[in-house]
Amino acid sequence: MVREAAEVLDLGGRWLGPANRESQTAPVFWFRASATRLGLVRKVKGRLLVPKAVQKVSNDPRGLLLFIARAMLLRHRDEAAHDAALLALLELAAAQRSDWDESLHAIAFGLGALGWRMEPHGEMTDGDASELLIDTTAVFRTMGILRRGFGKEFAQSPEAQAFARAALQT
Repeated sequence: MVREAAEVLDLGGRWLGPANRESQTAPVFWFRASATRLGLVRKVKGRLLVPKAVQKVSNDPRGLLLFIARAMLLRHRDEAAHDAALLALLELAAAQRSDWDESLHAIAFGLGALGWRMEPHGEMTDGDASELLIDTTAVFRTMGILRRGFGKEFAQSPEAQAFARAALQT
């Protein structure tokens, strides 16, 4: 399964090694961990299983996209990560910035305005926002919404905006 996932993720020349173990193929691990957090798969006794709710939409691209969009806001470890994801989706839906670092700055500001503080320095920084958005950015990268090149680019497209709006309507 790791080899198949590596092919789907197009790791080809970008990853050294045989890509036959998840523990040695970080992009596959991150992809599976993200899929697990979103409820797309679950691990039972070392096997990956697809929940019935996902099976129902597996042949329906729109239904699957809506499932992921809902899960983006409903499945978070804590409230601060939820609020950070909400603000990231608002940034994406508004399509005002193409630079992810500018968006992170706005998200950090928004989190501070909502009353979130990080110890020991108090004020929310771009790094704090980035840490809270680890799960969200994993989904954005997998979907091609957040691209990395020399800088980080927030890919603004009608499809990305539609995804963000669907997530915000849940």
